[in-house]
Amino acid sequence: IITNQQKRLNKMRTVEFIEKINLNLPKLFHVGNFKTELTLEALIHNEKIMNEMFLGKKALETTAIPFAVHLGNCLIKHIPGAKWVDEEMESPFDLTIVVPLTYTKDLNSFIKTFPMNRVLKFLNTNREFNLSSFLTSTIFMSNNDLNDPKFTQKADKDGWCDIGGNSAIRVFQVKKEDLPN
Repeated sequence: IITNQQKRLNKMRTVEFIEKINLNLPKLFHVGNFKTELTLEALIHNEKIMNEMFLGKKALETTAIPFAVHLGNCLIKHIPGAKWVDEEMESPFDLTIVVPLTYTKDLNSFIKTFPMNRVLKFLNTNREFNLSSFLTSTIFMSNNDLNDPKFTQKADKDGWCDIGGNSAIRVFQVKKEDLPN
């Protein structure tokens, strides 16, 4: 039985965890011929290799950790003001990045993203949740008000709007009365 005190001892701060992964990322990625550059092209290259390695197989959660850190680092490099949320983590699923909404003057407006969840979705769902479109769509969400009529009017009947770069994003308005209590 693991006590609460032991759980607290096993926790690690986000930044400390990211630093440890980043130290080993070049070694880990070198083995699989993965690219470490923080670019859209590197994400696409890595997706291709991951597809070849894991096609039809479930990936281990531990396999996804370096890719989640790499994806998060790409977001931070390409979105000004994006950063890791430095908090105690109980698991890699707690890895969180906050991305500022640059289209508003409100400095407290941001979205949270969870790179580990996205990588596992990519690995476990026939690759429909690719990493490169996550970067593209997160940049888009950071810079654009999705409730703007130029997007909502352009959306298809299911609410999907083409944002370019082989990416689409679901845009919709949530009415206050439709929100859960």
